[in-house]
Amino acid sequence: MEKEDINNQAQMEEEDISSYLGLMDVDTCILQTHKILMDDIMDDHHTGPGKFSTNERQANFNGVKHVYPQFAVDKSAFAAVTMIVDQYNDMIYEIGKIPDVCVFVFIWVLDITSFFGDGNGRLARLLCSYSLLTFPPFLTPVYNVFDSTVEEDYVQALIVARKNITISDKIKTEDEAKQVADIVLRQKPRDLCALIIESNWSMWRKYLDILGIHKIEPYQWESGYCTEKLRLFPNIQSSLEWQENVQKS
Repeated sequence: MEKEDINNQAQMEEEDISSYLGLMDVDTCILQTHKILMDDIMDDHHTGPGKFSTNERQANFNGVKHVYPQFAVDKSAFAAVTMIVDQYNDMIYEIGKIPDVCVFVFIWVLDITSFFGDGNGRLARLLCSYSLLTFPPFLTPVYNVFDSTVEEDYVQALIVARKNITISDKIKTEDEAKQVADIVLRQKPRDLCALIIESNWSMWRKYLDILGIHKIEPYQWESGYCTEKLRLFPNIQSSLEWQENVQKS
């Protein structure tokens, strides 16, 4: 094979891979990822890792109980998640230039419905970072790296967004499961959207500052905060410096 043909083939393969970046599927991105995340972590009281829960599930935040929908069979949960993933992938295609919109809708739906016995939040945040790779050249956490947000801000954003919706506690059929997914997809979790945008914006500020492309003057609350973060997590600095070397090469 000629060198030019090899280069063309490599370019085509790279373009094919990039065209799928940010898209998701239920089996690999949801079930298998959850299994890897929660393997040897979940106890016997929870449905096993990588399996949708059919048990009663609830969470407490600031003394208030929040009940998640209970699916009669895992097939119904699979139908609901499939509908959510399909909607998300459609959004990736249609509004790929503003991926934050796709991200906050997806993470919101996954967290509110909480299809697994445990690990729903960490799975949602991991998939959020994966989805945001369609836009920045680095992973973006939902909170607390180069900004001052904490986990409580994240949970509070979810609580505020679900105040005005009513979801049945018992989901018996696939049609009911899809109705739940549709109800949640129609909501507009503004606080969660703002949280993710702020985190991504803070990562971009630090990224551009390290690259030296723009001189970023830190806000008062940032003074010492980012330095401490880099001291505690030097891999963040290494990752950003690696991106700088890539840009120069």
